[in-house]
Amino acid sequence: MAGPATVLYALGSLFVVRILAILVALIGSKAPWKERLLMGWFGPRGLASLLFALMILEIYPIPQAQEIRACVMLTVGFSVILHGLSAMPLAKLYGRSIKSKPR
Repeated sequence: MAGPATVLYALGSLFVVRILAILVALIGSKAPWKERLLMGWFGPRGLASLLFALMILEIYPIPQAQEIRACVMLTVGFSVILHGLSAMPLAKLYGRSIKSKPR
């Protein structure tokens, strides 16, 4: 069972960790902030995250394995739902912002 800390961590990994990692990776880039944030948001978690976590938990005896498993599953579940719901609206918004820019 996932407790509040697990849920908070899963949401934090979606809303903070990934976006910060992308922002750091793009230091020195000429990409506008809007595009950087969009790249940070659209990094959905999925099968690779689940498989990697399950492999690690199978190989190494980790006392918190149940919490880690719950956190990964929650993160992937939230990612599928939130990225799925936001993909079209954010893509349309981004498309409109590009069309409105003078070339």
